[in-house]
Amino acid sequence: MKPRGGVVTCPHCGFDESASETDGHHLPLRTLLAERYLIGRVLGEGGFGITYAAWDRTLQNRRAIKEYFPDDAAHRGAEGVTVAARSRSTRGLYEEGLERFLDEARTLEKFQDEPGIVQVRDFFPANGTGYLVMGFLEGRTVKALLEEHGGRFEYAVALPLLLPVMDALQKVHDTGLLHRDISPDNLMITLSRQVRLLDFGAARSLVSERSRTLASVFKKGYTPYEQYLEDAQLGPPTDVYALAATLYRMLTGVTPPGALERRAADALLPPSAHGVVMPAAAEQALLTALAVEPAGRFPTVLAFREALVAADVAPPPLPAPAPRPDPLAGQNPSPSPPPRPILPTPTPTPAPLPAPIPAPAPPDHRWVLYGVPGAVVGVLGLIAWIGGSRTPQITAIEIPSEITVGRSASLKVSFEDGDADLDRIEFTSREGSWKLEPQDLKQRYANQTSGTVELKLTPRSAGKARIEAVVIDRGNRRSAAREFEFASVDPPASAPRLLSVQAPSIAIAGQAFGTRTAFEDADGDVRRLIVRSLSASGNFPPVELNGIQRQGQINYQITIGNPGRYRYSYQLEDARGLLSNVVEIEVNVSAAAQRPPAPTARSPSFYPPAPTPPPAPAHTPQRRPELPDPARLLDQILRGGGFKR
Repeated sequence: MKPRGGVVTCPHCGFDESASETDGHHLPLRTLLAERYLIGRVLGEGGFGITYAAWDRTLQNRRAIKEYFPDDAAHRGAEGVTVAARSRSTRGLYEEGLERFLDEARTLEKFQDEPGIVQVRDFFPANGTGYLVMGFLEGRTVKALLEEHGGRFEYAVALPLLLPVMDALQKVHDTGLLHRDISPDNLMITLSRQVRLLDFGAARSLVSERSRTLASVFKKGYTPYEQYLEDAQLGPPTDVYALAATLYRMLTGVTPPGALERRAADALLPPSAHGVVMPAAAEQALLTALAVEPAGRFPTVLAFREALVAADVAPPPLPAPAPRPDPLAGQNPSPSPPPRPILPTPTPTPAPLPAPIPAPAPPDHRWVLYGVPGAVVGVLGLIAWIGGSRTPQITAIEIPSEITVGRSASLKVSFEDGDADLDRIEFTSREGSWKLEPQDLKQRYANQTSGTVELKLTPRSAGKARIEAVVIDRGNRRSAAREFEFASVDPPASAPRLLSVQAPSIAIAGQAFGTRTAFEDADGDVRRLIVRSLSASGNFPPVELNGIQRQGQINYQITIGNPGRYRYSYQLEDARGLLSNVVEIEVNVSAAAQRPPAPTARSPSFYPPAPTPPPAPAHTPQRRPELPDPARLLDQILRGGGFKR
């Protein structure tokens, strides 16, 4: 956010504040959520929610926040902030949708480092509704680019753009979650030339057996046939169809006919009929994914992806013999012009080549490069190699724009050197506290003209980083410095979860017995274990924890003086004050066994002689004495007999 100098219209983004205040069902500007996020303008809204630009006052950066607001089941309170069900008849639907909204946020949080979908950074319930905090993406949607330029993507551009989306979508499908609203307006091309799928899970927030309608997620041409049916069984083929329809629109510039019309009379034309140049096997794979009936499509996104990639790397067919001269040549209409490129290329134009060179091999589409398009990088690298450049150069740097604290992310630095005398890579921190050690290249890349170094980065605290990388050869020639930056962000707030509490069912009065608690916590900020007695009074000090712990076990000892039946509750609390579920245990405490009294002097006339015990069997099994648990002994020694953390 930047100051706008008191003017109504922001000079930086063109936002007109006066025009936005007239819509009453949006949150007021500058509303503060969770005492951290300052709400700005509306970025978009649909049938299930409203997305706002926001400012994170803690990390001092921009966010996008989605508010759960189903327009057919919710209304805004008179004060303009709270949200509630529109009527009694919609209350159950509203509450069920809210629960699904937050559950899906927890699921999506696990995929926040995936390059193909928008990252979920935080989520929380408030004001009678729920909020999903995402990374703020700068760029343009595929729909906007196509509409503005009136063009389409070539197949060699469209396919690598969608591959990261397909990879991420398959992983999310594996968790049982569907998107159900894939279309060009939900695909964002960022300034770093990455494609991310927006509004993930929005179409499912209100979808259940109690839902009355799905009309708010119908998009003609992209919605598959089964999604129009009330009791249809949806699955991964549902998203396969929408993804294929999006690819069809990107290639042909034409939206496919609606699924309902196609079922009555299928008029879908193959991409080649629109002048699209693509492998025949890839065209067939696309048409298979666009089958009207789900059973005719690929069963998974992965199968669709593999079919496209296999077609893309298949060897070209043998050239056909030259055609005979056509006496009617010149009377046929001219073929469709090739599609215009509509993605801006921010790199400078390379110097002209002195002579024609063979076409480079197809680039590896599995990565979206940081800052420079893959095709341009390949051409520049080829020019440098042919020219025999003795100065090394960095060709690409790949790193996520945001890395969650406590989790690892990959930094990949690709480089080239014409005379194959690579020595090392050096890193210099320009902003932040990161210090990356130099990477030796002499052994691993000896006599090689190119390579890629991969490092694992695991941030320990939130903050921004800007780092400069330089490749140096053995002649001390240095490449041009390349900077990259990223932000370390705290994981989304989530309550810890107690998995189990192990405790004996029987204990002896006056003797300590141990319990073991297993837990997990997505954001790793568990701070204490709280134990309470539900059947008697007593002092049970909490176990204090520190550091980042996403899962683990906690031992706790209890001593009960009197026999009886006792019940205890166990609960975790994290650094934000969020509490886990409660687990109860019950222990029966019995009195300690009494030793018989020592014998006294007795008169022989009153007591018969004691009977002689029978001889022991020859092979009486001897019971091995129970050994104390080493872990428990160590625990008692370290804690001095008590339980303190």
